[in-house]
Amino acid sequence: MFTWEIDTEIRLGLLEPRHAGELAAVVRRNAHFLGRWLPFATEEYGEAEAKEYIQRSLRQFAANMGLQAGILRDGRVVGMVGLHLVDWNNRSSSLGYWLAQSENGQGIMTRAAGVLIDYAFGSLHLHRLEIRAAEDNLASQRVAERLDFAREGVLNGVARHEDQYLNDVIFGRINDEASQ
Repeated sequence: MFTWEIDTEIRLGLLEPRHAGELAAVVRRNAHFLGRWLPFATEEYGEAEAKEYIQRSLRQFAANMGLQAGILRDGRVVGMVGLHLVDWNNRSSSLGYWLAQSENGQGIMTRAAGVLIDYAFGSLHLHRLEIRAAEDNLASQRVAERLDFAREGVLNGVARHEDQYLNDVIFGRINDEASQ
């Protein structure tokens, strides 16, 4: 399978259906932490949902329309980082990520997302990437800033979550080296 080594403990890799139970368990364990921003992160998130997500992700990768990589620490799933649907006409995509609460504050997400950005700009020759983070999700915004994304503005009421609409801060980064 497709993998990137980040360091001796951390690697990125495509998840397989065999990872569904582990993925579901980490989402459930972190439901209160992740659920503020991610509607799927609930205590009821099950193995069947995780398996469907993994299968969708593998189909997306096979169709060259995006990439969802598991963040594995010592072989255990601790988060996800991915390129959402790639817009090949405009050579752009958006980057999404989440990490288990116990893994925060160690630079893991910045390094993992950095590898994916290098892949998107270097191997896929994308022109633009963007990151959207909830206005109150300062940790996610700091990751975007550490990755040299520029804050471009706020999208008001764009993300529905728990019967309310959240504002997203949008960050963008241009690949100046992408061929015209």
